[in-house]
Amino acid sequence: MPLRHQPAPPTPWDSDLDKPRIPASAYVHPQCSLIGDVQLGENVIVAPNTSIRAD
Repeated sequence: MPLRHQPAPPTPWDSDLDKPRIPASAYVHPQCSLIGDVQLGENVIVAPNTSIRAD
């Protein structure tokens, strides 16, 4: 489970609460942060201390 795996906060220009989509074949290190409309592909590896945010 990522350190932060949550929707992006709502903003005046985007009120959707899009959550990250992580396929079962992807590996997400526990010390990374995925926030918002992040879409990982199959067999992706996200390294430690990585921060990915997609509003």
